[in-house]
Amino acid sequence: MRLSAASRPVERETRPLSSLRMWQRSFRQGDVGAVHLSIQRWGFNGAPRVWQDPTASAGEPATVVVGKHTLLSPLHMRDEGCEPPEHKEVDADGD
Repeated sequence: MRLSAASRPVERETRPLSSLRMWQRSFRQGDVGAVHLSIQRWGFNGAPRVWQDPTASAGEPATVVVGKHTLLSPLHMRDEGCEPPEHKEVDADGD
């Protein structure tokens, strides 16, 4: 059986916050505070969709193309000194 691109298993990986950047052409505006409260109450319900340019040089950050508020919220939590969400690892730098 062959799998189409849409039905292939999704590869998941954990990355430090510092290894990600926002897609600059994202037009969506949202309420980061509401996302923050949701993450605190329910945990992460979905991961940002990240694109890594195959031609990028080593060490260049991957780009978050979907779920920018799911990235902004942990950055806000880190900057405010909040506890990390349950089941999320944080290093000494808060990354």
